[in-house]
Order: sequence, then C-alpha cells, then structure tokens
Amino acid sequence: MKARDSRPAGCAERGFTLLEVLVALTIVGIALLLGGGIHWRVQAIGRGLEVEAELLRRAQGVVESVRAGVHPLATGPVNAELAWVGSVGGEMQSMNLVVEPAELAGLCQVRVHGRSRGKRSGWHDVNLETLVWRPGASCK
Repeated sequence: MKARDSRPAGCAERGFTLLEVLVALTIVGIALLLGGGIHWRVQAIGRGLEVEAELLRRAQGVVESVRAGVHPLATGPVNAELAWVGSVGGEMQSMNLVVEPAELAGLCQVRVHGRSRGKRSGWHDVNLETLVWRPGASCK
C-alpha cells in the first residue's frame, strides 16, 4: 500500500530547493564583494582629497605670508619655517614659489606649486596663482 499525501490535489510544494538557495547566496556574495570594492575606492579618494586640501591650505599660507612680508617675494623653494606652522597630512615633498612681474609696476604674479605623497594615496599636486601688490619692490 502507498501512503497517501495529505495535501489537496493541485497544491504545489512550498519552500526553496537547495539549488535556489545556493544561487541566491552566490548573488548576495557577489554584491557584497562589489560593494566592498566601491567602499575601498571611496576611502582612497577621500584620503587623496585630504592630502590635496592640506596642500592647498599650505599654498594659501605661503601666499598670505608673502603678502604679509614674512616670506620673501622671490622665486625659489618655500621656507617652511616662515610660511606655516603645523604638520602635513602626508609626507611633504616640495613647495615652490615662482614670482614674475605683471604688467603694472609693483604688481607681481605669484604661483605656488606644491607636491606631496600621501601615505596610501599616491602623488598629489596643487597649483595656486594670484597677484601680490608690493609698490616699490621688484618681482624676481
């Protein structure tokens, strides 16, 4: 004798097969891996932006120290002791000042170029250009 099924006729089984569960877990695993990669990349971009923001802050400090007369208005490497106080977010490599005369007497075109290497974010460059008014001074 055969055991009789207690389900009504035409009623399908409920639940998932083992294959359906494995496929669903595989899809979830792939989605988590992709999400983790995106998260890692966003963090790397954030670290790079922090280094560039610090470089830009330093370049602005150089310009302000030149305008205040603390740092000499001359082309060459920036003297860190005269330009700013504090630490750098990444390893500071270089910051240079380029001074050239503008069309008006006493007006100097000043460019600051900073280059730094972040701890894990590679090399970063920043350029800042402005005009400085210094009547009677030569732009060299």
